[in-house]
Amino acid sequence: MGRPHVRKTWYQVLEPAPGELALVQAFLNTEDALCKVDELTSPKALREWLVHRQILSPEVTVERADLERARELREALRTLVLAGTDHKVPDSALGPLNQLAAETPLHAVFAPRGADVRLTGARDSVAGALGSIVAAVALSQINEEWTRFKICRSPDCSRAYYDRSRNRSGIWCSTQYCGNRFNAKRTRRRYSR
Repeated sequence: MGRPHVRKTWYQVLEPAPGELALVQAFLNTEDALCKVDELTSPKALREWLVHRQILSPEVTVERADLERARELREALRTLVLAGTDHKVPDSALGPLNQLAAETPLHAVFAPRGADVRLTGARDSVAGALGSIVAAVALSQINEEWTRFKICRSPDCSRAYYDRSRNRSGIWCSTQYCGNRFNAKRTRRRYSR
C-alpha cells in the first residue's frame, strides 16, 4: 500500500529561496495572512519549528519570552524586507535585529570545498537558533541575494518569496495565484462601475 495522497495548496508548493535564505523565507511564512494561520502559537510550537530545521537541539527548553522574541524578530525581518533596498529601514526593525545579532554567538562552518562557508548560531539556545536566521539574512545581503527577497504585494497574502524574474520586477509570490486574483478583482471593479 502506497503513501496516501496529500494535496498541497498553492502556497505550500512555492519554490523556496536559494541557500540559507530559504530558512528566512520559511521563518517569515510561519505567519500566513491568506490562511490566517500562525505556526508560532506557543513555546512548544516554536521549539518544534526550530528543531525541525536543525537549528536548535531537541533537549533545549523554550520559554514564553523566547516565543515573544521570535515573533519580534519575525516582524522586524518582515519590515526589513518590505523596506527593500531603496527605502530607509525604521529603527523599530533594526533594534531587534541588531540586539539579537549582538547577543548571539555566531561561528563559521566550512564545507569540504574551502570556498563554501556559512555562519550559524549555537544550537544550544533559542538565541543561537534565532541567530542562525539573522546570519542567513547577513549572508544573503553580502552575496546580493537579499535584493530578490520580497513580500507579496497582494493585500490578502504577505508571503515572503524569492523574485526570480530577470529584471527583479516581480511583485507577487505567484503570478498564477496572487497576481491573477488581484487582476481579476481589479477587472471586476472596472466593469462594475
